[in-house]
Amino acid sequence: MIPEGKTLFPKDPPQLVIGGHPAVKYVATASIAYPIDLMNKVRKALNVVGPTFLHIHAVCPKGWKTDQDKTVQIAKLAIETGMFSLYEWEEGVYKFQHKPKQYKPVREYLKLQGRFAHLNEAHIGKIQSFVDQKVKARACRSKSPLRRRPTTMRWTSAKGPGCRRNKNDFWSSRKRMWASGRVSVAYLKRFHRLGGGASRLSGRPTGGV
Repeated sequence: MIPEGKTLFPKDPPQLVIGGHPAVKYVATASIAYPIDLMNKVRKALNVVGPTFLHIHAVCPKGWKTDQDKTVQIAKLAIETGMFSLYEWEEGVYKFQHKPKQYKPVREYLKLQGRFAHLNEAHIGKIQSFVDQKVKARACRSKSPLRRRPTTMRWTSAKGPGCRRNKNDFWSSRKRMWASGRVSVAYLKRFHRLGGGASRLSGRPTGGV
């Protein structure tokens, strides 16, 4: 019996960027199966002021052991089975594109690729369960968009350039912010080590996780 191979499911790069990059402005997924959608998202990302991230699904006939003439078919099956989804994330809001009304079994996507030829029914069932969970998570995002809690801040000098504030005054203001849930203790300590004691908060924090 051929072993299953890698037992861990792949990470979700777009979600890692959305949750971990405090300054990202635009995140999107695209596929070669829908070239117009892909081009529109590339244009949009290039025109955004600030960091952006695109995650593009592209079939690799040689590595995936597929027929070249089925490249577009396999790319569309990835969307139709829920293995991959097309969406945009901007300012905390998700917008989904080409969302199937009824998802096909993941078997339809796997059977066209030689790299999955060794999987048995138990393995395919495990992948189907993983995809079903992903589909439910996407449905929750589309109904109730989750906005990131602010962590990054704009800082200006307290009394002009080069002026330092009293250390106790610095910590009292930061502790008030921490008590209100706006920043973490770890962030305060890191900021102070980097010389943040010479500045004060200007306005509410923006962006972040």
